[in-house]
Amino acid sequence: MDQDTAVERLNDLLVVEGQGLLGRLHELHPFIDLSDAAAAGVLRQVADRQQEHLRALAETILRLDGVPRPRQPDMSTARVHYLSLRYLLPYLVGDLRRRIDAYGRAATELAGQPLAAETVGRILAEHQADLERLEALAQSSAPAEQAVAATAGSHDA
Repeated sequence: MDQDTAVERLNDLLVVEGQGLLGRLHELHPFIDLSDAAAAGVLRQVADRQQEHLRALAETILRLDGVPRPRQPDMSTARVHYLSLRYLLPYLVGDLRRRIDAYGRAATELAGQPLAAETVGRILAEHQADLERLEALAQSSAPAEQAVAATAGSHDA
């Protein structure tokens, strides 16, 4: 793969990084209930890593003599204010799985470009670690939500 094509793939990943709720995670903190300290810590780390991924991709593009494309906010995620974290977690997990798929494909395509391949491989590994953490959060919230649903159901009877 030539350098220009590598830059295009990295720019495609910049777009991927901006999509979905994960692309806006750093904006969500004031609008979702983060009373669960462990969940708040995980989300802050994922949001911080998200910003680091954007920087790393842009820096790699520049080092390959390319120009990073401007980010476009994903407007489909604009209406997530004041929703519970437990409601949002499945969407965050889905977004992360789509990113992992995109990075996996890009890693294969960029194998001949060491600088780009290293950046993509590192971000892919971090996304996989974040997926495990978000899935664990989603799992830990499931019993609590089932208990609330069961309690609500018994009041309806």
